[in-house]
Amino acid sequence: MLNLIKRISILLVYTNGVVSLATASMTFGICRQLGIDNAILYAVFVFFSTLFTYNLQRYIKSFHYSSASTLHMQWVLRNRKHLLYLLILAFVGIGGSFLAIYNGITIKSWGILMLSGIISFFYIQKVKKTNLRSIPFIKIHLIALIWMIAVCVFPAINEGLSFSEYYHYAILTYAYIIGITIPFDIRDLKYDDRSFRTIPQLVGVKNAKSISIGLLFTFFYFTIQLSPGLLYHNLFYLGFILTILLVVFVNQTRNDLYYSGWLESSIILVGLGMV
Repeated sequence: MLNLIKRISILLVYTNGVVSLATASMTFGICRQLGIDNAILYAVFVFFSTLFTYNLQRYIKSFHYSSASTLHMQWVLRNRKHLLYLLILAFVGIGGSFLAIYNGITIKSWGILMLSGIISFFYIQKVKKTNLRSIPFIKIHLIALIWMIAVCVFPAINEGLSFSEYYHYAILTYAYIIGITIPFDIRDLKYDDRSFRTIPQLVGVKNAKSISIGLLFTFFYFTIQLSPGLLYHNLFYLGFILTILLVVFVNQTRNDLYYSGWLESSIILVGLGMV
């Protein structure tokens, strides 16, 4: 039984199912906080968009390797054909959910969707031996920007909310994603080129963890200031406490399930805790 659970967990992590559920739950939670009635539809759209984007990045990356140093990429190389099927399924899911949330999309909405798509593609795809993630200092900010657009800005704009109605949550989402992404940069210290200039490379692991925890506390405190009702949401507290504990015990020897399994699962709890 335990072996079966482990195999399912690995499958969810390697197919990017966990991170897709994480973005979907954050979208659902923030949309509910913004009073958006179609919160579940936006969550579904973001789920399939994340599933497609993350797996497309791995799929493209797999053609640059005959062998891989990480267990995740080794799995991708072995299951490239199945990954293609998953990409097709995710693409169909994007199309169906997009039609469901279609609300006379404006030029602004199209613009931010195109921007996020372009960034996501060139984040991993190289042009003249360089991709966006390799540009010094900006790797983590690109991730935070994409998440902020997906879970907050796009739904708000598509529903006709004014900037003053959603910018607080956009800023807090940005801070939260940077905070929870720093541990992944700690994990990637052994893979990232020194020229990337990530936060752990610049300030060291201990200080990077302190910055991460500070940003997570900032998100927690100001989100409650915006929505005092969250004081009574135990799931929100549980997700926050779990996240902090996981960050505290982060180190470079933790396996991928710790980061892409447990740490990303804590985002699911935080998102659902905001409902």
